[in-house]
Amino acid sequence: MAAYALAKIEFPLRNTIFVGILASQMLPFHLLLIPLFLLMIDLSLIDTHLGVIVPMLAHPFGLFYMRQYMLGLPQEVFDAARVDGASEYRIFFGVVVPMVKPAMATLAIIFSLEQWNDLLWPLIVMRSEENFPLSVGITTLVGLYRPRWDLVMTAAVLAVVPIMILFFLLRRQFINGLGQFGTGTK
Repeated sequence: MAAYALAKIEFPLRNTIFVGILASQMLPFHLLLIPLFLLMIDLSLIDTHLGVIVPMLAHPFGLFYMRQYMLGLPQEVFDAARVDGASEYRIFFGVVVPMVKPAMATLAIIFSLEQWNDLLWPLIVMRSEENFPLSVGITTLVGLYRPRWDLVMTAAVLAVVPIMILFFLLRRQFINGLGQFGTGTK
């Protein structure tokens, strides 16, 4: 919704807000660890899967990608919906969402892969071993004196399977989303 507002709705300081969001992309994640951890404590999300997922939902790259994708959508479609009396919510859910499904699938794959491979944030948020994601669990297989490389390699192969399944389920949307974003044609 934020990308739609920044791309297709005229309002004061629109570009300034967008530049501010892009500037937040320059902050290293390590700088945000303590504030995010304190927020997760306040929300009682420590040692939960939501505690790992929620902080990564509003990523500046996702907003940038979706805004750029929506800038390429034809304005005539939105004008026609407004002439027909559609509200902005109706335009968003009835017109925009179906048109940006390839971009949403692309972001789903990119962010899922990023979250799946993340080690630092889950290691900080998770406390109990049964809640560890696979990336953290693999690191526990490497002992101090005698690493079990057979288990590490097996777990690494198993770690690839869900991402491959996600890619094969969304490959058509992923390829369409990348192709349309890169060429500028719709």
